[in-house]
Amino acid sequence: MKRSISFVMFLFILSICDSQDTSRIITYAGGYNILTKNLVNYVYFNYGFFQDSARAHNRYFQAKIKIDKNGFFKSEMELISINNDTSTIGSIIVEAIKKTSGKWINHSGKDQIVILPVYFIYKDENTKSEPIPEIKNEIYLEAKKFKPIYLQPIEIDMYPTVHKSM
Repeated sequence: MKRSISFVMFLFILSICDSQDTSRIITYAGGYNILTKNLVNYVYFNYGFFQDSARAHNRYFQAKIKIDKNGFFKSEMELISINNDTSTIGSIIVEAIKKTSGKWINHSGKDQIVILPVYFIYKDENTKSEPIPEIKNEIYLEAKKFKPIYLQPIEIDMYPTVHKSM
C-alpha cells in the first residue's frame, strides 16, 4: 500500500514540475511592451501594413529561436506560418526579430529554445472575431523530446483603412 501511495505521489510531483510556467526564464530587456513596439515599428517601416482586402484576415506566425545564456541568438531562426499567407511579411518578421538578438535576458544560465508567436489580428465591427489557434510544437533533439519555452504572443491589431472624403 505504501508503495502505491509513494508512486502516486511521485507521479503527482512529476506532473507539477512538467506543467510549471516557464515564461519567466527568458524575458526581453525593457519588457513585453517595448518588444511589441519595436517589432511593430520595424514591420511598419519596412513593409507597411496590409491594404484594404489584404488586411481582412488574420495571420499567425511562430518563431522558433535558440537563445544563448547571454541573450543572443545561437543559430538560425525558424518561422512557421500557421495560415496560407502568401505575402512577404514572414521575411520582415524574421528581420524584425533578428534585431532583438542580445536584448534578451536568459535567467536560466544555459541555452534555451523559445517559441515567440506573432499574430496579426484583423478587427472590424462587421467581421466576427475568430479564436486564435493554440499551436504546440514538439521538438526532438538527439531523439529526445524537448519542451521549448513559450513566450507571450505579440498581437498586432489591424483595422479597416479609413478613406476620408473631401
